Amino acid sequence: MLDLSADAGTPAVTAEDAERRLFAGGCWFIAAAVAFQSIAHLANHLVFDLSSDFFNAGRDGGLFTFASAVATVGCGIVTLVLVAVWPRRAVLLVGLSVLLGYLAVDDMYAGHERIAEKLDLDLLGIEDTGRVLWPLVFLPLLGACFAGLVAIASALSAPARRLVHGGLALLVLAIALEMASILLVNVGFDRSSTVYELEVTAEEGAELAGWLLIALGMTATVLGGGPAIRR
Repeated sequence: MLDLSADAGTPAVTAEDAERRLFAGGCWFIAAAVAFQSIAHLANHLVFDLSSDFFNAGRDGGLFTFASAVATVGCGIVTLVLVAVWPRRAVLLVGLSVLLGYLAVDDMYAGHERIAEKLDLDLLGIEDTGRVLWPLVFLPLLGACFAGLVAIASALSAPARRLVHGGLALLVLAIALEMASILLVNVGFDRSSTVYELEVTAEEGAELAGWLLIALGMTATVLGGGPAIRR
């Protein structure tokens, strides 16, 4: 085991202890980030009537869109760095890093939102059908990212694997919430209603937490010297 003690009189810190501390600190940071985003967005809605685009989690170009994009870029960068300690899977890692980079750019510049607007076909009088249709258009890209991250996670240590799996589950939840929000819109809860903004809070919180959990699991793997199973 790795001995990180400064001298003979200092208790040894094993690699497992360091990993646990990293995971604990990272999870606390993620919880704080999601809490701040949620509180700021709801305060912006309830107190300021969404007058601040900067603190509007549902508005493209604001602080929280930037935070989500940075978290996605972080996942891509860590995936690329992982090539150095896991060269056998260089093609998978580089390809996945490129896909994650594209998702970050799309998130920052609202590419999928524009596609959703074009897919608002008003079928059978149903409003905002783009909410349901855009994930279907992006399915090959999203599926490739999901499969790539699952493949990488299978070679990680158990704690890191759980973080990546948890992050993926939250990202799936975020997409499901956005698709389900079509029900809110069509039963009369418009974008200024509290019910709708609670959905936005949950959806954006799940997305941010998902990417950060994946980044944390991958970062711990890089710092630990590579996957537990280098296959």
